[in-house]
Amino acid sequence: MSAIGASLGIIITVVAAGLPLYVFPATEDPTHADVVFVLGTPTRAKVQIAQELVSSGHADRILISVPRWGRWAAHNMTVCTARLTYPVDCETPDPFTTQGEARMLRAYADDHDVTSAVVVTSVAHVTRARILMQRCFDGALYFRDDGVPRDLTYWIEQYAYQTGAFVKAAFDGC
Repeated sequence: MSAIGASLGIIITVVAAGLPLYVFPATEDPTHADVVFVLGTPTRAKVQIAQELVSSGHADRILISVPRWGRWAAHNMTVCTARLTYPVDCETPDPFTTQGEARMLRAYADDHDVTSAVVVTSVAHVTRARILMQRCFDGALYFRDDGVPRDLTYWIEQYAYQTGAFVKAAFDGC
């Protein structure tokens, strides 16, 4: 087998293996959850899904993971400080990673009597987020992706990033 053929075979295998993990992860529509948890970076699309879930009665409140810096923090300060008919809590996990967010959800659940959560994140992140959240949170979890169309560059970057992050997650606890 030629080096080109072997390389092509590896690429096809990686792409095929990643389809159920990154491109078409399992997501759920809850009948009801105590909180919608928006993982960072908190884009407009993610926050909008969270607001729609609460407005339609599928959740009671929103928790948004916000960084301490940059445009994402500034954008979400509007949502975090707005007067709404439901609670919106914005917190910064420590560290600002998915594992830090999983720990933050656990602490938030303990403080707010939360037993179920809808987690909203980007499509390529759903499966890994599910694994880490399940390690830290004992309640019911539902996952939604942000529904944003993606280009080829996104998929190439995410295949590389998420694969490396999965390796790291294999060694992480809660």
